[in-house]
Amino acid sequence: MSALLLWSQALRPSTSRAFSFPNPALSRRCLHASASVEAAAKKAKPAPKTKKAPKPKPKIKVRRIWRSPESMDIPDAVFLLKALEISRPNSAIEVSVLTNKVGNQQIQGRLSMPRDPRTASRKILYFCEPEKVEQALEAGATWAGGETLIQQVLNGEVKPEMCLATPEILPSVVKTLARFLGQKGILPATKRGTVNKDVAKGLRDARGAFTWRSDRNGMVHAKVGRVYFTPEEIEKNLQALLQNIRGGGKKVSEFEKETMYSVLKVNMSSTQGPGIEIRGIKS
Repeated sequence: MSALLLWSQALRPSTSRAFSFPNPALSRRCLHASASVEAAAKKAKPAPKTKKAPKPKPKIKVRRIWRSPESMDIPDAVFLLKALEISRPNSAIEVSVLTNKVGNQQIQGRLSMPRDPRTASRKILYFCEPEKVEQALEAGATWAGGETLIQQVLNGEVKPEMCLATPEILPSVVKTLARFLGQKGILPATKRGTVNKDVAKGLRDARGAFTWRSDRNGMVHAKVGRVYFTPEEIEKNLQALLQNIRGGGKKVSEFEKETMYSVLKVNMSSTQGPGIEIRGIKS
């Protein structure tokens, strides 16, 4: 009985191993291969996630603006601005004038330049007596008249860009149109030079005149010509502006020593050109 039990246990498969190989050498080789595979799997790193290539940034075109390293005379500055604006002959020539204004005071004036730098003519209305209507129209006014014209402006039938008046009809104009024309800044006033007894002289001054004023820093910006102007015409306009600024809006003689304000610095530029400091300007 004991021999039979021993024989059955010998034939039963071993439970200590999952697999039994008849060849011990093959068993050792398989175990070694599985161990090396497990070690390689542990050492292997996961594949890195692929990142999307960044989109190329758009190239910004930088416009290089020429800057004058030194100051120039008026003819040289005008010649340079003309060369830079050769494809735009209608561009404006502008100046920035720095004055010795003190505090919050504002300098302003009205000036008629030797050659008007503005391109388009404005629609001018002249309030005057019936006997001066024909004279005003011949002198270049778009409309001229008295009480009837005042009502047409009030009703919106006439839309002027500038208004002039004689001293006799001014009270009626102010009484009726002060709020209407005052909002647009075209109400006739003695301080602005838009009230004149001489109709022809008033229109002649008004067509070429413009109002300038300084900012809080004492800088006056104004147009003194166009690219197609000659250097002599631009220089005459600039000198007329500087004389008017020195007198605080009043006409000052070139040889007058005592002036109200001094000119500290003048810069000239065009519509798309650089700013050039003008030298040789008397304070």
